[in-house]
Amino acid sequence: CIAINIKHSFPTLRLVRYHMRSKRDALYFGPYPNAWVAKQTIQALFSIFQLRQCSDRELQSRSRPCILYGIKKCTAPCTLQISKEEYGGKIEEIIQFLKGNNTKVFKMLESEMQKASKKCEFEKAKMLLDQINTIKKLLEMQKVETKFKYNIDCIGFFRLKEDSMITLLSFKKGMLVHSKQYFLSQHIESMKELLETFLIQHYLTIPHLPEVLLVPHLNTPLKVLETILLEKRKKQIKIQTPVKGFKLNLLKMANQNAKANFEQQKNIDLVQEKLLFDVQDSIKLKNFPKRIE
Repeated sequence: CIAINIKHSFPTLRLVRYHMRSKRDALYFGPYPNAWVAKQTIQALFSIFQLRQCSDRELQSRSRPCILYGIKKCTAPCTLQISKEEYGGKIEEIIQFLKGNNTKVFKMLESEMQKASKKCEFEKAKMLLDQINTIKKLLEMQKVETKFKYNIDCIGFFRLKEDSMITLLSFKKGMLVHSKQYFLSQHIESMKELLETFLIQHYLTIPHLPEVLLVPHLNTPLKVLETILLEKRKKQIKIQTPVKGFKLNLLKMANQNAKANFEQQKNIDLVQEKLLFDVQDSIKLKNFPKRIE
């Protein structure tokens, strides 16, 4: 979530975990399923509105503005270069933006981008364009699906040869709250066998069960899996393989995520393997290094 500590004289933005929303000292927006996008949005808002980025302790102890004030990245509330009222106006604009009233912010960003382009400051213009696209992506994530008011888990799957990726998307009352990935290597079982094993092991151990679970086609009848979970967890869970509608769209999204995460994982593995071969070559090892201390 993005949090604004509104009880402070000069509030600022920070990224917090979803469970911290129970605290009453801040205003919370989210949750957002992608922390990187949320961080990029915070950075864009810092840049546009020149909010303080220092800690509360640093704010109180400063006797002169930091370098961010000199490069016009901060309004220096630490030395009262800006009034509480004017600073509060900036915070109110940010709150309205995070609530969805974002026209003004986009106009400001697009205006700055055009100015930078006219001055031939193409790197700055590209950075501003990236910020615009990032914020739009964040706002889209807030609108994943609002048709249902119950909790849904959705299982996506991608496989290439003996390596597989399972992606679990969790929706709470229409909002995508988190995404988890499970990379499985060197497995000879079929896709359906892997998924059935994963489902039983995962949902017998987690503390809270969703009301609906969306899965690809499996070998075992879904009613049998429902019965197993009911007997072990004492809670009814509907397991479905959707064929149309928004549930099918969620399942497709989970499969797309699984494929993208698989490709990312394989790229990381290739880079790590190359680095280790470089280590082997550089220090003349006889064998490929499997352990480094």
